Amino acid sequence: MTTNICTVPVRVSKNNREIDPTEDERQGITLNNVDLLYSLMGINVKLTQFIRDPIFTNRLTLFRYSSNDLIYPLDNTILDRFCLQILPEIHHKIKWLNVEPLSMERILLITNYSNLHGLGLYNIEDETFRRLFAGKKYDDSSIHQNLEVFEKSESENLDRPGPDPGPKELNSPGPGPEILGLDSLY
Repeated sequence: MTTNICTVPVRVSKNNREIDPTEDERQGITLNNVDLLYSLMGINVKLTQFIRDPIFTNRLTLFRYSSNDLIYPLDNTILDRFCLQILPEIHHKIKWLNVEPLSMERILLITNYSNLHGLGLYNIEDETFRRLFAGKKYDDSSIHQNLEVFEKSESENLDRPGPDPGPKELNSPGPGPEILGLDSLY
């Protein structure tokens, strides 16, 4: 359940010393864009320049899924590096953030997200969500957006199967739980 993945088809040669991309013999190595940013940012100028490309930075999911689709916060070491180094360097390229409640405040307050148009809030309790957002209009300079929150009526609310009802997303089309709308300042 990862978004924005980079898949690299590779074939390891018989001597196991070189990796040769091929189309016929595919052994897929799939890395999440957060893993790529964490692993490659700052290694050298070329890799850092490559990894700052919007294909890797415009949509970030800053939490982990377990094999049974449970959501967990990033490890503190990884979160520290993202908050102190990576997010301040790429903040202007981020258009969508998916976060969970334990690290949400830290991630959102670390820098200004001038191009943020969507925010997926995962595993947030309904009561917390309503307390923080319902019926209020925010002008939050940390994300440079006007945030207007509304709730769908009970008749419009459709239940999703499974333990996690999914994110409460900003600018999310279609039915779902609570939906937040971002109105750009420009």
